[in-house]
Amino acid sequence: CLANMTLVPFHPVVRLITSQLEQGSSLPSLGAYQPDLETLVQIGSSQEALVGSDRNRLLEAIARYLELSCELVLFDDLQWADTGTLELIRFLHERGSLRLRAASRASEAGPALQRFLLDLSMARTINLEPLTREAMGELLAGLTGRKRPPERFAGWLHQLTGGNPMFALEALRSLFETRILRLEDE
Repeated sequence: CLANMTLVPFHPVVRLITSQLEQGSSLPSLGAYQPDLETLVQIGSSQEALVGSDRNRLLEAIARYLELSCELVLFDDLQWADTGTLELIRFLHERGSLRLRAASRASEAGPALQRFLLDLSMARTINLEPLTREAMGELLAGLTGRKRPPERFAGWLHQLTGGNPMFALEALRSLFETRILRLEDE
């Protein structure tokens, strides 16, 4: 439930580690910080993970894990981030050992996130506008491999989604999965 993600400490990190473990990867060796990360993963992203582990040790364990596992760390939907995740991002930023990116919906950013973004020297706002009808057509042409977009369908999809590319892709996925839509040769 996305509305409750602000109550789930370190949710994106736990989800990342869990998905990597499910794909057969193992945790890298973190020396003395190994137990802290293992506790977080075993208990999951709950407040209990913070009881048996010093917060700074936990942040250090997560940072070391990310440094060994990722070239770039992207936090999406930051508007739902818990205070622990925001604290982790600040910790990683100050450490300076990783490339960090974060995305959020400005219209849904609460006071805590707004303060957090103001405090970070690296924060830069980039406003993304909805796709135009023409851009929606270009997206469809690119997805189908055709030189010309299906104009009528592009207009319909643009109207349906308000030009939001994520909504457009989800609508297309749903239409293909339900076999309402299929790609045919020209």
